[in-house]
Amino acid sequence: MKIEDIKDGVYGDLMVCVWHINDIKHQNKSLTDKQAREIMELLIHKHDANIGINWTEIDYWTNYYLDTKVVTLKNSHSKNKPQNTSRDV
Repeated sequence: MKIEDIKDGVYGDLMVCVWHINDIKHQNKSLTDKQAREIMELLIHKHDANIGINWTEIDYWTNYYLDTKVVTLKNSHSKNKPQNTSRDV
């Protein structure tokens, strides 16, 4: 199957909804392509399957991603940096 074979989100018994990094960047214009891809990774693995991926989920995980990056940067400059900074998201 090729993406071109999908018509109106349907291909035989398969239904798809496609999001692009530009959708994520549209919600936050300061994001780079790399950051938008990393947020997409969070979305695909961490979104609520009962809700699906939507604008609210994109905003939530974008904010989570940016907040986590800020905390990580602050911790990396801290004198009292914890020994184990890994955590399960």
